[in-house]
Amino acid sequence: MKRGSTSAYYPGNKRRETIATRRKGRPSDDMPTECNACTCKGATALDSFDRRAEKLRAVENRLNFVLKFQPGPTDSEFRGDVCLVGSDGGPVYAHRFILAGRSTVFRRMFETEMLEKESGTIHVEDASINVLRSLVKYLYTMETEFTEEAPAEELLKLADKYDIEDLKAVCEEELCKNVNMGNFLDRLVVAKRYNSKRLDTLTASFLVENLEEASTAVADRLSKQ
Repeated sequence: MKRGSTSAYYPGNKRRETIATRRKGRPSDDMPTECNACTCKGATALDSFDRRAEKLRAVENRLNFVLKFQPGPTDSEFRGDVCLVGSDGGPVYAHRFILAGRSTVFRRMFETEMLEKESGTIHVEDASINVLRSLVKYLYTMETEFTEEAPAEELLKLADKYDIEDLKAVCEEELCKNVNMGNFLDRLVVAKRYNSKRLDTLTASFLVENLEEASTAVADRLSKQ
């Protein structure tokens, strides 16, 4: 072999292959591979998750700070930077960052140039002050108690209106209890009106399983209207 040649000879193959030919088509060390691409995607998803987790921690820390130095949301002395006014009066106080963090509707309300953003007052004409208090309590504590003054149907209405999915699920669970001949029609109407698939399915099944008796109940209901 001449000095400086780039060819290499392999005994038994009876052929010469240049080093350049052998390397042709082989990916270089710095060329991104499928494995590298997967790693990159995984890192991007992890970064996105970390950013969301950081935002949630910030909201939690801010809420803890607020509640540490103020009475709770059910206390008569509780104050916030926004108030809700119901059909029978108010106000019911809350904090914008809580409402915006739990509801996409409230978030858009505070991000755009709407009257509520400027005035700090939200008029909720289709809810009583007791229902609004239950709503605010849930947004702060994830706890609620259904009463005659704040029934599950009314809270489901607000959960659907303001896009609060976890509260909607809690209300649906409550309304799915004890479906009977005396209330299945009302529950069915509520399910249709507020897009409750779970309640709709349950009441429809009840109707099919008790078709004869339910038909009589429907006829009686229509005759009284």
